[in-house]
Amino acid sequence: MPDERTHYERLGVPADATVEVVRRAFRVLVKTAHPDAGGDPEAFRLLREAHDTLCDGEARRAYDERLGIRRAAWRSTADPGGWSGPQGDFTGDVDFPAWLRDVTEAPWEASAQSPPVEEPWGARAGGARAPLPAEVGWWWPHAATRPPVPAGALVLLTSGRQVAACDPFTGHEAWRLDLGSRAVAGPVVVDGRTVVVADEQGGVQAFELGRGVQRWHRRGSGAAVGLVPTEGGVVVAAGPTAVALDEPDGRPRWTARLAGPAVQLHAAGSGTVVAATARRSLEGIELRRGRHRFSLSDVPPPADDPVWVADRLWLLAGGGRLVGLDVGRGAADVAATCGLAVSGMAAGGGELYVCAGGPSQLVALDPRGRTRWTLGLPAVALAPAVEGPLLHVVGADAVLRRVDVATGRLRREASLQFEPAAPPVAVGGGRVLVPDRAGTVWCLLPPPERV
Repeated sequence: MPDERTHYERLGVPADATVEVVRRAFRVLVKTAHPDAGGDPEAFRLLREAHDTLCDGEARRAYDERLGIRRAAWRSTADPGGWSGPQGDFTGDVDFPAWLRDVTEAPWEASAQSPPVEEPWGARAGGARAPLPAEVGWWWPHAATRPPVPAGALVLLTSGRQVAACDPFTGHEAWRLDLGSRAVAGPVVVDGRTVVVADEQGGVQAFELGRGVQRWHRRGSGAAVGLVPTEGGVVVAAGPTAVALDEPDGRPRWTARLAGPAVQLHAAGSGTVVAATARRSLEGIELRRGRHRFSLSDVPPPADDPVWVADRLWLLAGGGRLVGLDVGRGAADVAATCGLAVSGMAAGGGELYVCAGGPSQLVALDPRGRTRWTLGLPAVALAPAVEGPLLHVVGADAVLRRVDVATGRLRREASLQFEPAAPPVAVGGGRVLVPDRAGTVWCLLPPPERV
């Protein structure tokens, strides 16, 4: 009987899945579907066709038109069905860098609000003020392949199979190590003293944070799709299992069976780690013994990393819709809407900070999803970096902005001399790290006050 499933069904992803979600699902399924692993050649061909079509913007748009795909919506929290439906087409009639084009398939709308700026920054044409160039403290030119990770007095930077620990104020390397194969998850820091990284050969390696000396190396049955640090250990998701490893020696503490191959593993909160699987399930696992706290079905893998605020996990639910999941009950009990699409979010001080487009804005939400303030932005931005009383925001207009957490007032801004390729990472002292398209990581100093 011919396989009449759609490409989305074949990969086990929703119709509004990002390219990265499609690729991750394909990487998981191909391990068993490949003919060299005993899979059926025709099934593998269809899987490859699905991957290639959904990762090609023009081919996917034409495919969606044939299916009659239009727009996604989140059902009410009283409807147990959960996420449903696909997104509309991306029109392409906007002016922002290519790295933001997977955020949404809806056109951006310019914000009508002009954000107030406290300091003068020079003049643009027509009398408008323009930001001065950002001051660079140092840069790391080794083609970073994973986001920077703050680690106390150091920051961890990854390039392919190498991990380096650098001084965040000077950029000097304290140590550099070779994993032997490319890093696919992590690095994460456990208990402030151990760095844990997963490689593409299925290994999980631990090193001393201060010296980079290897502490242990554990082999697994498959490449990890996520690492989550916990008190006294780390949780690893690979294949249909999640395993808790002890920090001192890497011994398994518990193993939890998942409903399907894991495609994502998300940071622990309220004593729970959350795994998304290729079979459209979202599972909460209790950290102490590895028991399931909840399991939701027919839930596509989140398009962006969920964020913990208190005991609630906030997830993207299509378009500009956010849903708060009460992990104690495993139920979505609150919701919020920010523009046409959410491009990034972060938590800090018990609140949720959301960057959205249509219109471009930064929104602060309280734990119940109520808007506390909104700041209009000239251009869409990715997830902000939270540092005490300030938010650092990098927009598609290549401008770094610092926003007051309490009031939502724009404090300072500075222009970048490169195209940012990822959200900023705060490393202390007002400094932020921002990777560019080539993988160079730039350390930007706080915007100077104009005399």
